[in-house]
Amino acid sequence: MGPTVSALGMEATPPRARAQANKRAAWLPREHGFWVMSCAIAISSIASRPRWLASLVALALIGGAALVGARLRRYVRRSALLQLSAALLLAAFAFPVEVTAGRAPADAVLDAVAWSSVFAAFTCGVWACNARSSRLRRSRAGRLALLSVAAPACAALGFLLVASHTRAFAALLSATAMLAFAIWRPGAKQMKPVGLSLAACAALVSIVLTFG
Repeated sequence: MGPTVSALGMEATPPRARAQANKRAAWLPREHGFWVMSCAIAISSIASRPRWLASLVALALIGGAALVGARLRRYVRRSALLQLSAALLLAAFAFPVEVTAGRAPADAVLDAVAWSSVFAAFTCGVWACNARSSRLRRSRAGRLALLSVAAPACAALGFLLVASHTRAFAALLSATAMLAFAIWRPGAKQMKPVGLSLAACAALVSIVLTFG
């Protein structure tokens, strides 16, 4: 614990001050994935057609999600269904933000579907990482890894069928990243590089959907 605490710069912080800091931050979600997904959605949805009203809608949605997520953190962490629902809800935020920015509703729906496939893949990929480090759930890791690849791959195929090549490429990026994870087979102890990799993938998807 000593090196870890020292590396985080908390060694010289009095316990009371740390407790107060933790209390002030308790209303914010601590999960890295929440901020990666919400920021990716906000930036991608706003950047293509910057408008102040769309920015306000994005801030309101993400702020509301942060408050609710912090309140329900203990329940979300214990429920796979709630985790997946939360990821898909964040993906759905693309619709109201893009419509407010002046994008056609049909295009906004397709973008939300693209983000849903990406975030569902991320969620299944993280589940697979945790399953590999669990004696009870280790047998599920292979199926979860397969699902993390299959979900965005099927979405990419669907987008190709409707000639939405940009969204197909975005979903394919996610499928490729998840395939790399399936080959790498990281466990719970590698969650930091996993999180950084997912953040990089989300940034690439955001760029594709914004400028594609």
